[in-house]
Amino acid sequence: MNTTHRSNLFAAIILFAFMIGSIILSFIPGIKQLPILFIQVMIEIIFLVLPTIIYLIVTKSPVKKTLRLNWPGLPTVILSFLVGIFILPLVMFISSLANLFVTNDVPFVMEKIISSPTLALLAVIALTPAICEELPLRGVLLSGYDQIDIKRAILINGLFFGIIHLNLHQFSYAFVLGVIFAYIVRLTNSIFPSMIMHFTINGSTVLFQKLLFKMMELYPDLYADAATTALEASFTEKLQAVGVTFALALLITPVAGLFLYFMHDIHQENYKKYILLQDNTIIQEPIITQNKDFPETESLVPTEQTAVTTEAEPSRIKVLNWPVWLSIIAFVIFMVATALFE
Repeated sequence: MNTTHRSNLFAAIILFAFMIGSIILSFIPGIKQLPILFIQVMIEIIFLVLPTIIYLIVTKSPVKKTLRLNWPGLPTVILSFLVGIFILPLVMFISSLANLFVTNDVPFVMEKIISSPTLALLAVIALTPAICEELPLRGVLLSGYDQIDIKRAILINGLFFGIIHLNLHQFSYAFVLGVIFAYIVRLTNSIFPSMIMHFTINGSTVLFQKLLFKMMELYPDLYADAATTALEASFTEKLQAVGVTFALALLITPVAGLFLYFMHDIHQENYKKYILLQDNTIIQEPIITQNKDFPETESLVPTEQTAVTTEAEPSRIKVLNWPVWLSIIAFVIFMVATALFE
């Protein structure tokens, strides 16, 4: 079993653990009486961190190399934070677009937990996913794609990142973010930039929701109707939201692209090593020469003049193997079943 197949199988196991675990948890007596924040942390640890630890132990994979626990440097840390901030309008636009077709459950969940302390919300909604989701997905899963080209690697990584959220609305922007996160991790050879971006995006959402909640407390008459409208918006109002967020994304997202360019400039060597070489691998091939003592026999031993650099074709390792297809089918079935039983 090659590393790509093994990583895909790992992601599929996590997905099935999530789906089966969510069903089992719903039948455990008293589970709904537990704090939502506690349940969220418990799910992340049991179904994401624990499988990652088991994988590293069973496969005996080097922890630092597999998870890319390499310090990227302070400039990259700052740039990662800025990319996370300026990419938010793009996330908002994708979310608004998805609102036209599927229900967004996030506002309803946030409504239940928004009264919690801000630090607790940041710890659970921003910090926990930034660690627990990045380790298996941009660590274990992405490391299995080191031998394939960057385009396929980041697309499949984004696909699994979207699927694991088990929500069609979240899938829309999680897929895009997964692609971006995977590219940056491959570029910097470090998982910390994706963790920082993940924390920044989720944390910004928490702070915005918290600010809105405080404004509603201070001015209940002014914001009561606005809150109801946001949860029960008409199709026309949703279209207007798409237009507004599209304009914001069009203006602000290029700034995130500029910061990404600066990051690319800092990590030029990694770009050549971890991205270009996977897309167009350079290999050394010996030239078969005539043996001086036996002219009729070709020598298979390379000499100083035998090394010639040639370009190999991009990796032909199969990425869309059965664990990927099984995961996609299972996700679709789970979404249909969820919609039917809600």
